[in-house]
Amino acid sequence: MNNNISAPKPARIVSIDALRGFDMLWIAGGAKVIESLHRGANNQYTGFLAEQMKHASWQGFTFLDIIMPLFLFITGCSAVFSIQNRLQVAGEHSFYRHVLTRVAILWLLGMVFQGKLLSFDPAQFDYFSNTLQAIAIGYLGTCLIVRNFTLAKQIAITAFLLVSYWALMHFVPGYDFGVKTNLAYRIDELVLGAYRGDVEYTWVLTSFTFICTTMLGAFAGQILKNVKFTQYKKLQYLFVFGVVLTVAGHLLSLHDPCIKKIGTSSFTLISAGYCAILLAIFYGLFDIIGLKRLALPFVVLGQNAILVYMIFAYSRFINLAPTSKKLLFGFQENLTVWYPLAVSVMSVILMWLIFYFLYQKKAFLKI
Repeated sequence: MNNNISAPKPARIVSIDALRGFDMLWIAGGAKVIESLHRGANNQYTGFLAEQMKHASWQGFTFLDIIMPLFLFITGCSAVFSIQNRLQVAGEHSFYRHVLTRVAILWLLGMVFQGKLLSFDPAQFDYFSNTLQAIAIGYLGTCLIVRNFTLAKQIAITAFLLVSYWALMHFVPGYDFGVKTNLAYRIDELVLGAYRGDVEYTWVLTSFTFICTTMLGAFAGQILKNVKFTQYKKLQYLFVFGVVLTVAGHLLSLHDPCIKKIGTSSFTLISAGYCAILLAIFYGLFDIIGLKRLALPFVVLGQNAILVYMIFAYSRFINLAPTSKKLLFGFQENLTVWYPLAVSVMSVILMWLIFYFLYQKKAFLKI
């Protein structure tokens, strides 16, 4: 008998990759498609959709506001599987080395994307200013918590962080929920000083809720990972989990304003709730019903999410619109008000074809 035969690897959960790709789609051109659709149709329905493609100016919640927390949530969900796999394959020391290396790479990529690292001028750097750095903090906290504590203690720690952030933001005298008069903003000014980007988003104290969002994703991952649950039971638990978080968040928002830019506790619960509901929908469609072909457009982007983000998010490094306009040369007069929509759709198609080529070649940026 060969004792070296290892157990077969469990099938990859399609919904996690698909949901990650769905998340990337909107910041890599999808939002532009909706905005361009409204420019052509210009009615109340497309107007509503176009408004959802903008972040809430301060208090409130739009569809686009879910993009950052969804990235964090999926990171926590995936971490549950990767933690066990890495521990089994490489052991404890390799696990912690991998976690710290990944955190460092994410942090540097965040500085490349938004922290002016490529200026090569330390006086211009913004050391903590990007979604990838929020993910790094959430991932580090989640790995340490999941690895070292029981589920009950994981829940307690997550609740403690969420309540602590709520209490600090509400009960430290002299601060309110204004754009630059909230405690989280003032702590950023104190800690980061001249290296703080000139934005309304907050980072240092808000790391409490970055970890919370990632941990809530880890709880969803533990539901999916539990071999005692049937697929339908997992679907049920994910959906109930999402509804409970969403309702709790909306109730809390009656007292604690829902503000994405400072990651209030109500926003954390509401956004994580919607993330869990989306995961339940994707899990039902792609892992239970098995609509794998419908999942493919999202999976292609989801398995290369960091590369999609670094190259095409918000057209920060590469903008495909000029190429799309060249390909559609001559159609502008005929398409009239619909020409911007055609350019936006063509840009998304070109972006997707690039990543489909990489997908076919199994060329993935893994961190």
